[in-house]
Amino acid sequence: EECQYKGDCLGTCPKCEAEVRYLEEQLHQRQLLGKAAMVAGISAGLLTLGSCGNEMYDQMSVSDKEVKIQNPDSRLAGDVIEHMPSFWNADKLVHFVCFGGLCFWVSFACCTKNFSKVWIPVLIVSLYGIIDEIHQSFVPGRSTSVFDWMADTAGAFLGACVFLFVIKKLFKR
Repeated sequence: EECQYKGDCLGTCPKCEAEVRYLEEQLHQRQLLGKAAMVAGISAGLLTLGSCGNEMYDQMSVSDKEVKIQNPDSRLAGDVIEHMPSFWNADKLVHFVCFGGLCFWVSFACCTKNFSKVWIPVLIVSLYGIIDEIHQSFVPGRSTSVFDWMADTAGAFLGACVFLFVIKKLFKR
């Protein structure tokens, strides 16, 4: 039904008020979905990061030799890597890839839709990288490295850019 008011409706008739209530309800539902997406994105990001930060990686800094798996069932997903790569600065590549994956999902959680907003998830992940490096200074056999943090931040930037690329391809307009 259409509004029966003659002239410019002030939005006070029952039909218009019902439409306003409907629109407010739809907006509220979208806000709730946005919060759920944010929680899902952060959770997926932490799972991505958690799959990289396991006992094998922790042992790699102590010894570059083959790493023995103590509990192969402790991984959440994927194949178990029997040894870490032995090339120069392999740990930087691990930081780059893991934090890139984390930032991909943080970009999802932040609803990043254009390049001008990419700095938000990159900043969040970069700050997390700083906290991670500080935390490592308290773990026996681990050390803090500015270069690890730089790899974290570079990976975060690439992860956010990949997210934008995927979003642009999925939702072409």
